[in-house]
Amino acid sequence: GRTASSLRLLTAAHVAAPGNRLLVSFPEHADVELQNVEYPAEVLGRDVAKDLALLRIDCSSDPLTGPIRHLSISNDAAGTEVGTPVFSFGYPSGGVVGAAMTSGIVCASARGLVTRSTPENNGTIANATRYVVTNAAMAGGMSGGPLVDDRGRVVGVNALVNTELRALGNYAVDASEVRDFLSRVTADGDDDDNRERSFRLWLYNDRFNKRERVSEILRGVVKFEEGEADRVMMEAHTKGKGLVGEYVDEEEARKLSDALQREDLLVELEKG
Repeated sequence: GRTASSLRLLTAAHVAAPGNRLLVSFPEHADVELQNVEYPAEVLGRDVAKDLALLRIDCSSDPLTGPIRHLSISNDAAGTEVGTPVFSFGYPSGGVVGAAMTSGIVCASARGLVTRSTPENNGTIANATRYVVTNAAMAGGMSGGPLVDDRGRVVGVNALVNTELRALGNYAVDASEVRDFLSRVTADGDDDDNRERSFRLWLYNDRFNKRERVSEILRGVVKFEEGEADRVMMEAHTKGKGLVGEYVDEEEARKLSDALQREDLLVELEKG
């Protein structure tokens, strides 16, 4: 969907990883007057287990002026039938210029990923996500793109390549998972309209910044005492993320987030 100054985009969670600054651009052939411009985006909802994320791009500095064509999401309760022609879209890396499309059929469905069998795991199921399995080839960079059927409906969101299945190992998150995810995110947004919102600022662990530097930046930017800075830094280091603070004033929270990002720390605001 869209408004005059914003646009919502569905993608894969792993291409919108926590703590990273997200920018969205439109291809030159897009039917909108936003080409060759990068727009900041924020995460409205993310489900790492399902590998789905909903973004909102801020176009307020240059509002949308052209029509936005959206794709409908398949609502077939039984899932997409094996043998259905499908087309995978994305922007593969590796020197390919522009968008790419591949074609194939739905080969199977899958529930979760079976890990390579070892004495420790016996080939256990890694998660319970529903996938569409197709021979429409996917490559690095195509994650988050749509897998559509011959009626133009989204039957999945490109997610990963399972090399153990060779040509059959192209996985897209099933449309039923997408609908469930969007319903949850929409419900959370409706709840926000009926309560006072707060903003949690999270610090994420990263391998490029030394602990001493992170603690020093927290003391300088957030004005933490040494002990508090070390606590948040260690929480991020040991648990993956640490809570910098919770704020009622959105402007204050965003200023702190921007200041920490300028210091190359991985931080992200979360609406409470």
